[in-house]
Amino acid sequence: MQKRPRLSRSDRQEKIDCSRCNRRLPRSEYAKGQLKNGLATAVCADCTATRGGVCAAGDPVRDKQMVLAAVRRDGMALNRASEVCQDDREIVLAAVQKNALSLQHASARFQNDREIVLTALRQGPIHLRHRGQTRWNDAEMQWAIMLADAERSGLHLQHASEAHKDDREIVLAAVRQNGLALQHASARCRADKEIVLAAVGDAVGALQYAQQECKDDKEIVMAAVRRHGSSLKFASEACRNDSEIVIAAVRSYFYALQYATAECRSNPEIKQVAEDQCWRRCKDPWGGIYHVHEAGLVDRLLAACHKNP
Repeated sequence: MQKRPRLSRSDRQEKIDCSRCNRRLPRSEYAKGQLKNGLATAVCADCTATRGGVCAAGDPVRDKQMVLAAVRRDGMALNRASEVCQDDREIVLAAVQKNALSLQHASARFQNDREIVLTALRQGPIHLRHRGQTRWNDAEMQWAIMLADAERSGLHLQHASEAHKDDREIVLAAVRQNGLALQHASARCRADKEIVLAAVGDAVGALQYAQQECKDDKEIVMAAVRRHGSSLKFASEACRNDSEIVIAAVRSYFYALQYATAECRSNPEIKQVAEDQCWRRCKDPWGGIYHVHEAGLVDRLLAACHKNP
């Protein structure tokens, strides 16, 4: 077998650019096998030895792109980045989005940054064991934990303290995730129009937990019945007597007609809208779908309402 010729001294001293850190180093500084694909893909020994491909030396702009790519693959690569990169907001945010535990390797100012700490907490409760990295007081940390829990599952609000149930930001995050969380909010939040609108837009039946002034608000009730007509049941009498609201409810859910007032049920226009919704979905023997109009269903429903007002 023919032996590979040894490189001369001049060849060993030839300088080559590293494709990662952009440093110009002698050939001898490159790891074994890194030059086999040609000089265009040469990677120095420092870059090869660093897990995740993070190298702190070289051009800072190039370093940032390298570190950013590394932390997007593995958030804990932030531990091997330079201090400049650990103090870069974009890099730290990308790292904690991938792995909440990487927060402990960020610079001190980012360990107390509201957005970054909340992003880390949203990744899961595993990070709570490391919350001592921040210098927040207990009240601030408990608020951040509750907000993150509410964003993950709105019904966690039932386990919150009275102060957190009265916190507008926490309650709003909870009802956006699950509208039925409104039942666990304070009376003040259940009377907040924005919070109630978010709740009724997410869950059927959330209107029943709103305060009376919200049940009498036409915009809120209209949003609720458009979500599902059965919400008309929980509206105030004034709204159940509003023909526009009742028509919207009946178009969404035919049987909502029973929750309207007697005056609305006898309205010819509303009765006609209800008649138009009386279609029953059926399957034929071959698996096809067809609809059958059920004549007289409105009259039977109205007769039942008259018997049991």
